[in-house]
Amino acid sequence: VALPGTLTGNTLNAGGKGSNFPLSLPLSGGAALNLTIYGARVQGTVAIVGGQPTGFDGVLGGAVPKADLLAAIDGLPDAALPLPKDGVKSLLDGAVQNDIDTNGDGKPDAASIGFKLKGIGATIAGSK
Repeated sequence: VALPGTLTGNTLNAGGKGSNFPLSLPLSGGAALNLTIYGARVQGTVAIVGGQPTGFDGVLGGAVPKADLLAAIDGLPDAALPLPKDGVKSLLDGAVQNDIDTNGDGKPDAASIGFKLKGIGATIAGSK
């Protein structure tokens, strides 16, 4: 995933309107809930040592259309969920409220979503 962004001092701001972020959440039995976060934005603080980034603390936010979430649940095997699909979908349908307009028609069609992010430094070794 690549998001256009800026690093000002140690503050990172990336993404925003028009940026999409594919997300795959692992579930039991090897299944994954696959969604797209629309209007994805990352904000946070980059740890910099010797002019090189060594870590990151921040958030990833954006919007997921409720219809996409419910369709993704439909695509999962029954064993990947703690409840029957209809129960999970009913719970989500009541709890998730569309509060963001992602298609520009002036009506909320997606729910806001956010995750904490933490990145650590790494060294790539053995690449060809």
